[in-house]
Amino acid sequence: MTSRTDRLTTDDAVRILTARYPDLPAQAGTSAPHVFAALAVARLAADLSRSPAEEFAAAPVTRQELDAATVLISDAHTGIEHAEVILTAAQYVQDGVSWDDIAALRGHAGGATSQKRQSRLIERLGIPDTALPVAPTLPAHTKRARALVEAATTQEPASPYLAAQAAEVLGALLLAARYDQVTGADLRAWTADPAFAGAADGLAAAPREAAEAAHHVLAAAATLPEGTRGDINALVLAGIDQWDPPADAQDRP
Repeated sequence: MTSRTDRLTTDDAVRILTARYPDLPAQAGTSAPHVFAALAVARLAADLSRSPAEEFAAAPVTRQELDAATVLISDAHTGIEHAEVILTAAQYVQDGVSWDDIAALRGHAGGATSQKRQSRLIERLGIPDTALPVAPTLPAHTKRARALVEAATTQEPASPYLAAQAAEVLGALLLAARYDQVTGADLRAWTADPAFAGAADGLAAAPREAAEAAHHVLAAAATLPEGTRGDINALVLAGIDQWDPPADAQDRP
């Protein structure tokens, strides 16, 4: 068994378990490969636990599938921790939820314990802030936009003024995108219109206070000189590419 397992790579294991569970890659998504491992290992364990007499008895598990799941166990543990970070972050950005509330749900000693665990996991797993859920407010989306613009300009730093303006505009667009279920391609198209009319539907569904603030940001940007708007839009587009990279680098409105 040792020699067979030693030859089995993670890619082999993913291929073998995808053959058993064809729907798994779509369920896991591409943002966190460890999530695939967690789902695959859990599903195979569930199949092994089923009684043959159950109505939905699973197909027999092969030795190769067992080997594949064993290869992925360590990644599965990481996937569970990654899921914990995402769920905790999503919980914390809900209105009125505190770390003490999360601690009560988790059975932790207090809010500080839950917060420290979250911070440690984020650091150890290397999860970027841009991968975490954002609160439904304009400041939260602007903070996310600022990180995206900064990431896009690492090699060629932009003017602090232009970068700040781009973060404001992109934050307003990301808030609209949150409520309109759009992609980066849609946001790129919105920037082609000086009035950003494409963001209207999403902002109409956003909380009123946040929507009004976002409309104000976009309206103010529309009054800037054309050259300045162009410079800001270039940074906004670069930030959008960080948020949702285009399939084709030439994909521009």
